[in-house]
Amino acid sequence: MGSVRCSACHFRSKHRLNWPDDLYFLISYRGHNLWAYDRDSAMALRNFIDSETRSVHQDGYSRFLLHIPSVFKHHKAREPLVKALDKKLCSK
Repeated sequence: MGSVRCSACHFRSKHRLNWPDDLYFLISYRGHNLWAYDRDSAMALRNFIDSETRSVHQDGYSRFLLHIPSVFKHHKAREPLVKALDKKLCSK
């Protein structure tokens, strides 16, 4: 089970997730899926991937960022992943 939340009207409801198809912040890269829980975790993920220093200490997302698979941490992955995350983040 998951949940649905609307920040505009404050609607909240339980929702049976169709994993991973219901994930809005889902990006495929070289046959692997990278996802974030919500907009805030997607921003933390985007900033982590785009950073040269890759600090995992970002406002409560340390555990999430520590478990990012190495395929997404390679230098070659940076540009396409940041571009895809920016596109997702700008559309909502």
